[in-house]
Amino acid sequence: MQRSNLGLLLLTLVVVAEGVVAVEKEVQVSGGVVRGGLRRSDGGKEYMAYQAIPYALPPVNASRFMPPRPGVTWEGVLDGSVAGEPCAQGALGIKSGVEDCLHIYVYTNKVKDRDTPLPVLVWLHGGSFVLGGAAALDHRYIMDKDLVLVVPQYRLGLLGYLQTIQGISPGNMGQLDQVMALQWVQENIHVFGGDPKQVTLAGDCAGGASAIYHMMSPLSQGLFHRVLSLSGSPLNPWAHYTNNHRFLLILANYIRCPAYDPSVLIKCLREIDQDELLEAVQLVLEARDLLVGNHRLSPSVQEPANSHVSTLYLDQHPLHVITQGDVAKVPVLMSLTKDVGGYLVDMVLYEFIQSMMEDKPDFLDTLIPMLLKECFVPNPNDHVQEFVDYYFSGVDMKDLTAMLPGLVKMLGDLHYRAGIFTAASLLSQHVPTRFLRFEYEGGPKLFDIRHPNASTAPPLPPAVGHGDEMNLILPDQEFDTFTEEQKHVRKQLLDIVENYVHGRPPRQDWPLFTSETSAPQALVLGAEGSFRSEQFATHEEMEMLTKIHTYQHHKIIQQMEREKEMEHDEL
Repeated sequence: MQRSNLGLLLLTLVVVAEGVVAVEKEVQVSGGVVRGGLRRSDGGKEYMAYQAIPYALPPVNASRFMPPRPGVTWEGVLDGSVAGEPCAQGALGIKSGVEDCLHIYVYTNKVKDRDTPLPVLVWLHGGSFVLGGAAALDHRYIMDKDLVLVVPQYRLGLLGYLQTIQGISPGNMGQLDQVMALQWVQENIHVFGGDPKQVTLAGDCAGGASAIYHMMSPLSQGLFHRVLSLSGSPLNPWAHYTNNHRFLLILANYIRCPAYDPSVLIKCLREIDQDELLEAVQLVLEARDLLVGNHRLSPSVQEPANSHVSTLYLDQHPLHVITQGDVAKVPVLMSLTKDVGGYLVDMVLYEFIQSMMEDKPDFLDTLIPMLLKECFVPNPNDHVQEFVDYYFSGVDMKDLTAMLPGLVKMLGDLHYRAGIFTAASLLSQHVPTRFLRFEYEGGPKLFDIRHPNASTAPPLPPAVGHGDEMNLILPDQEFDTFTEEQKHVRKQLLDIVENYVHGRPPRQDWPLFTSETSAPQALVLGAEGSFRSEQFATHEEMEMLTKIHTYQHHKIIQQMEREKEMEHDEL
């Protein structure tokens, strides 16, 4: 922690559009005094940044793999004008971050004593539960709006989601970190001019899935009042797991930790250096496992007998919870980009397939069943023809370039669209639900950043990729310029966010998404930033999404059907 001995509660005059107002440069929070730093939004609005504020004790040494602990304090003044390190993480051969990372970032242009506090937007960063951090997000654009932005960090990967039998490591540590961060917001946000009674919980990818997860957990109830979920759902196959026992055995064998007893295994894992542990996880898991989501390091169902009530985040499968309607009764706004599966082809599969074809010219014959297996479709060979007929009709299945559009759509459906559509359908039966389809192709695009030389890029069709809407809300890349059209689309998106967090209709022409009709409606943000309201998807598409959901969750669906039959028999 960075500290200084400057005085307490110094005031700084800050000029804003409305005139001259007093902003408290130093604020008193539950752990001590924090000094902020002055920032300027894209539109010229000045605001304060209070960064890397600890909200829990460091989860290190004996606290590794344990739930977060409150009670963190510091002496003197914590320098919140500079960013801290992200939580320890590793993927694709790159390791970064630290374990002492349970920090919260607050951005505000509000004075403490203003009569009307501002609504609060808590943003959970994405990264498939293995990557990401608060400091990477560029807040200059969203801070043009009247809100207080809060970005908490949470533990990732093995350090955040390891669960062992007997509850030695209870699992869901990353989710419990988020709960403690939300509790911190309720206790402290008023000193930043925020309203603890108007908290919107939002996120992208893993953060979007987490926002909906918190609707299900009794530990999170009353800590937020609206949900905004971008490109993520607890029903996505990468967003939950039921058994990581095999992975743990392989990991334990690799790093030479005894696996016969969970307590002995955890003791051994706690003694291993952070970088060595991260490197071992990467070596045990293939690169495509980390990106595709087969890493088994995500939220999981906990055994009530093995968890204390204060750490029992989730004791039933998310599908069971949503189906029963055991969710927080708060409005939900969900969104998805049109070509969400593109990055999986671009970053994971294209080069892999090309390299495999060099050794096995007939590799494409085995590609679809391999992908279905990795996407949790049981008995994949039984379903290959069904998927080929739907996604590759009329396509030469020996021509990789010709297959790419179908691969993008198939992987988008398997990894995102099916789980998100199902979650929206079930949630809409219990809470007001709206859906946004982001189809604006004008950029900026993460694909172009990954491939500055277009001649060496994979020959994918023009697309609206995963994360492209985030480039206009809270980008994790720095863009030198925006076109006037991009600025217009950005304003459209940020207006939606601002209206939503203020409790106003996001747009007057936005229909509710409802599964009670055969044609649930969505709002589409398309060409030139235009809006239109139309059916979420065609009937054929929704039928396929339903099939995928049934395949991926067949075990829990069968279990729920048996439970319903038993209840009926008892009656």
